[in-house]
Amino acid sequence: MLREGLRLVEEREAKLARLRETLEASIARGGNVSNDELRAAIETRVAELKAKRAK
Repeated sequence: MLREGLRLVEEREAKLARLRETLEASIARGGNVSNDELRAAIETRVAELKAKRAK
């Protein structure tokens, strides 16, 4: 049980690290996106993740 908990923590940390890398790269790249476009992109991604999790 302890190993499983450790594995889950490590997976979460890896996901957060990838998210940080993506955010840092996006900030460095810059760009011009409206709030509505950003909201739509986030909502789409959340729906994709929920569908993947439901499997």
